[in-house]
Amino acid sequence: METTSIQRIVDIYRKLSRIPTPVKGFLTPTSSTVLKVNVINSQRDLERSEKVKSLRNFVFTLDRFEILAANSPVEITSEQLRTDTKNGNKTVVLRMIKLNKTEEKQFLEIWEESEKIINLDLKALDIHGKVYEDSVFGGLRWSPDEKKIVYVAEKKKPSTESFFKTKSASSKETPDVTPGNEYVYTEDWGESLVGKSHPVPFILDVESGSVKAVENIPDDVSFGQPIWTPEHNILCVGHWQEPRRLGIIYCTNRRCGLFHLLLNENKYEIIGSSDKNVDSPRFSHDGSLLVYLERVAGGPHHQGAKLMMCKWATKEIQVLVDLINFPEGDGFPGIYTVHLPDRIWSSDNNFVVFSSVWRSSEELICINVTTRKLSKLISKRGNYSSTLLDFFDDVILATISTPQSPPVIGRFSNPQKEINWIPLWKENNIPNIAWKVLKLNPTVKTVHPKYPNLQYEAIYIHPIIQTGDFFPLIVWPHGGPHSAYLSSFNLFAAIFAELGFSTLLVNYRGSVGFGEDSIDSLLGNIGVNDVYDCQNAVQTLASEVSFKNIMLYGGSHGGFLSAQLIGQFPDFYKACVCRNPVIDITTKVGISDIPDWNWVECGLEFQFTSLPSIDQLKLMLEKSPITYIDQVKTPVLLAIGKADLRVPPSQGYLFHHALKARNKKVKMCTYDDNHALSKVDVEADSFVNAILWFLNHLNKYKEKK
Repeated sequence: METTSIQRIVDIYRKLSRIPTPVKGFLTPTSSTVLKVNVINSQRDLERSEKVKSLRNFVFTLDRFEILAANSPVEITSEQLRTDTKNGNKTVVLRMIKLNKTEEKQFLEIWEESEKIINLDLKALDIHGKVYEDSVFGGLRWSPDEKKIVYVAEKKKPSTESFFKTKSASSKETPDVTPGNEYVYTEDWGESLVGKSHPVPFILDVESGSVKAVENIPDDVSFGQPIWTPEHNILCVGHWQEPRRLGIIYCTNRRCGLFHLLLNENKYEIIGSSDKNVDSPRFSHDGSLLVYLERVAGGPHHQGAKLMMCKWATKEIQVLVDLINFPEGDGFPGIYTVHLPDRIWSSDNNFVVFSSVWRSSEELICINVTTRKLSKLISKRGNYSSTLLDFFDDVILATISTPQSPPVIGRFSNPQKEINWIPLWKENNIPNIAWKVLKLNPTVKTVHPKYPNLQYEAIYIHPIIQTGDFFPLIVWPHGGPHSAYLSSFNLFAAIFAELGFSTLLVNYRGSVGFGEDSIDSLLGNIGVNDVYDCQNAVQTLASEVSFKNIMLYGGSHGGFLSAQLIGQFPDFYKACVCRNPVIDITTKVGISDIPDWNWVECGLEFQFTSLPSIDQLKLMLEKSPITYIDQVKTPVLLAIGKADLRVPPSQGYLFHHALKARNKKVKMCTYDDNHALSKVDVEADSFVNAILWFLNHLNKYKEKK
C-alpha cells in the first residue's frame, strides 16, 4: 500500500464526516393537493466539536410529487424536541440554552405561524428537574384539542443542606429543607442516562401557561413515552424501579407496563401485561385501536418483539404479529426494532407501516390489522436499507441508503404498491466502493445441537479494484452481542474504503434479524460460537480474495470478539483495535450498569440477588479473552471511555497492563467520554488513531490477486 499521510486521512475524514444524516421527518398537509415535508438532519461539526442539527422544509404536490419549493437548511442545534400540531399551525419546542461552561437552561416554547406565543423558563418554574429528551423516556405531545401538552421531567428532589451550614440570626427555618442528605446515593438509569432517576409526566395548559404534575401515580415507577388517549387521558410506558434500576439504553428487556392515567379520576390502570417489556404505544387515527411492541422481560438485552393490538373501547388485546423462531429461507424473521415511529397508521386505519431489521438489512413492512397479513414493501431501486420516519395521509417518508450511498429522504404514496422512491435531494454516491452480503454456514465444530440449521451473514465492503490489486481487510464484528450490521451507509466503512481498506462486517449467530433461535443459540456460547463464526467468515472470504494483511476492529462485544480472535488465532491478524472491550467477565459482573449481561450471555440465570459462586466465576473466566493473554502476538490499540458505565474502563486498563507486562505491543488512548465514544472530537481522534495503527502494521508490499 502506498504511504498515506496523516493530512490525507484527516482530509478524507473531514469530507465524509460532513455528510448529513436524517434523524427525523414529518409530513404536514397545507391543502388537499399540497404537502409540506420537514426534515431534521444531524451533522458532525469538527470545528465546534459537536453534532449540529438543521431543519429543512420542502413543499410538493400530492398528485405528481413535484417539489414546488425547498428552503435552505436552518440550524436548530439548541432544540431538544419539536412537535407540530396535526395541521401544522402550531409548534412546541424544548430548547436547551448554554449560559456558560457549567450552567444551562431549558425553555418550553410555543410558536404559532411566525410568532412565539409562549416561552417558559422551566428552571425558574422550580416544579421539576430537567425535561427528558431521550428516546427511552422522552416525549412532547399535543392533546387532541391542542389545548394541552404533556412531557416528562425529573421529579423534583427534596432540598438539602449541610448539617454545619452557617445561618444568620435573622434567617428563618425552611421546613422543606432536610439537612444532611447531600451525599445520599441516588440510582439512575445507567449508561447515557446519568442523572436520570425518576421521570414523571407533566402537563402544560397552553391557555393559562400553567404546568402541573400528573397526580396519584405510583412512586416506584419511572414514566416515559407519554401519548394522549382519545378521551384526553394519558398513556405512558412505566418502568419499575425496584428492586433496582438497571442500565436501560440499548436494553429492550427491562420490565415495564402500559399505564393508563385517568386524569379526571386521579387513578391509573395497567393495560395488558405487567411482567413484560412494552414500548411505543400508537393509536389509530380514529382512536379505536392501539398497537404497541411487547417483548420478554429479562434474558438477552435485545430480542424480537410481538406487535400487540388493543381494541380501546373494550381493552381486548390480541397478538397482531408473533415472534418467529426460525424463518424459512429469507422469509420474515420477526420484528426487530427498538422503537416505532410516531405515526405508523394508514388513513383508513387498516394498515400499519414501520421498518424492522430483516437479516442484514432494514426493511419497510406493512401489516393489515384485520387479516394480519404482513408484507415487505419492495423497492424498484433494488437492495436499499430503508428507515421509516413518518407515515401520514398514506405518504411514506423514509431514509434510504446502501454502504456506498449516503442516506437521502424518499417519499412514496400508497403502501400497497411497489415503491418507486423519489429523493428529496440529490444523491451523492461514494465513488469506487462496492459491497455484497455473504451467506455463511457455521463450522461443523460449532453447529448448535438444538439449532442445527442456523445461518449467518457478513457484509463485505471494498474499494472497486481496477488494477487487480486487492486491499487490506479489516474484520469488524458488532457489539451487543444482540444487534446487527445493516446494508446501509456506514461512515467509517466508507472512510476505510477511501483509504484503501476493505471491511468485513460480521453478523454472527446471535445477531438480531435472523429469528429468535439465532439469538438463543449464543447464550452460554460466547467466546466460542461468535468467535468461530467471525473466523469462518474471514476464511471463507479469503478463499475467494487473497489478503496478506488482515486486521481487527471492534467495540464493546465486538471488542470482546477482537480480543478473543487475537488470542485464539495468534498468528492470523496483523493489528487489532479494541474500543471499550469486555476483557474479564469475572471483574465486570459487579460493577457494570448491566450486571445481568454477564449471567445471561454465559448461559446462567440472573436474579437481582445473584452473587456468583466459585464455579460460576470459573465459567465466566473461561469465556473471557483474558484467558488467552499469553497467546496474544498481535499489536493492540485500545480506545477507552473513562466515563463508561456499560463496560467500565478497568476492563481496558486490565488488558493494557497484562499485555505490557508480557512485553506485547500495546497502546491505549483514554477519553472523557462514555461507552459509545461518540463525542465528535473523541470519535474523530480515536478513528484517525485506529487508521494510523493499521497503517503502521501493514506488510510493506501491495497485495496481489
